Amino acid sequence: MATRILLVEHEAILADCLCADLLQNRFVVDLCVDGIDGRRMALAGEHDLILLDVRLRGVDGFAILSELRQRMSTPVIMLSDSDGVQDRVRGLRAGADDFLSK
Repeated sequence: MATRILLVEHEAILADCLCADLLQNRFVVDLCVDGIDGRRMALAGEHDLILLDVRLRGVDGFAILSELRQRMSTPVIMLSDSDGVQDRVRGLRAGADDFLSK
């Protein structure tokens, strides 16, 4: 069975590129472009990995991560357009498995 990834990313071009790369490597990908749908899908618990943007419309990535960690341990990689150390530290302390700059 293929690994199922939830990508929660608001930047359309980046989301399209990531989806294409993941699909080419035979991952199953579900895409959400805002925090509200992303939170709903993440909490459904149907994914093997979540790629979670920090800055989202509706609900930010940190809030989604906090809810996830209260309920489940699905691996989460946070994505940020900021190179700031504060976001990285905040995400890792909140339970992210890794943190990548876009």
